[in-house]
Amino acid sequence: MSRISVIIPVYNAERYLPDCLESIIGQTFDDYEIIIVNDGSTDNSQKIIESFAKSCDKIKNFTIENGGVSKARNFGISVASGEYIVFADADDTVEKDYIEQLSNNARDGTLTLCAYNKIYLDRKKKYKEIWRADNKDDVSVTDDFYKVYSKWLFNSPCNKLYSKKIIDVNEIAFDIGLNVGEDLIFNAKYVEKSKINSFIVINKPLYNYYVRNVESNSTRYDYSICEKVLTHRDYIMSCMKQFNVTEEEKANIDGTFLNRINEYLYIKLDKKQMLHAFEKEKLLEFLKIVSDVKSKKLTERNKFNTLRRIFRRKRKIADIKASIRGVR
Repeated sequence: MSRISVIIPVYNAERYLPDCLESIIGQTFDDYEIIIVNDGSTDNSQKIIESFAKSCDKIKNFTIENGGVSKARNFGISVASGEYIVFADADDTVEKDYIEQLSNNARDGTLTLCAYNKIYLDRKKKYKEIWRADNKDDVSVTDDFYKVYSKWLFNSPCNKLYSKKIIDVNEIAFDIGLNVGEDLIFNAKYVEKSKINSFIVINKPLYNYYVRNVESNSTRYDYSICEKVLTHRDYIMSCMKQFNVTEEEKANIDGTFLNRINEYLYIKLDKKQMLHAFEKEKLLEFLKIVSDVKSKKLTERNKFNTLRRIFRRKRKIADIKASIRGVR
């Protein structure tokens, strides 16, 4: 039995997989296994996996019928033998002390996570952002959910250390029916069901997340996205009950969800398309949430960065309400 199981789902990742595996194999920590789940790749990913497996006995290679990243991660969890689980994506890399730092800072009753580099790649330029809770590299212990969430450290599973026992006992799994926000819901379930009320935050960026297509998801129509975002919000609001989150912080978190919906409702969809994005009841629920958030006291930064975008678009809420009345 290994202390750490590193789960890597792979689908048609031949261009990036070698760099990923080299960074995992080159760790300063030794007591770990590498579980690679080939999710029905049709390129040369399997050949690359087999080549690395010949020279690294830590690698356990599995191939499943294509079913998406959530199915692959769930399969990896089911075959993992480690006390703890760490995730990595096949098109990312990690720093050489990624596993060691996470393992050394594991504590019962907490969720251990690290900062990460977000590296944008396109044809014209390459630039990097560092996402962390504080501007320092040491380890901190915090019960501040808002600090972790607002710094985008909560959503991904790839910068965290999970207890295999907690996952198994509570039957926590990635939702294979979702293609947006399944990571966020997995983390919310993990925190809520395990009764975690604090985080251990390693402020040193140990994970390298590459954004190779800078084009936002908001450029692609998805008529179900608004309902999905409301579902994500419900999970987060439930999760926050275990932390001392102020009303102002809750309102600010609401603002991030509203801004995401705003991208779809106001920027990409005309009114007719927008009406198909929700069932009427869901749209009315959204309008109520908007009204509630507008009435709460927010920070000046979020007032300008979030609410201004929502309430000053050409397609205003009054237009939406009129459209709803028109289809009743």
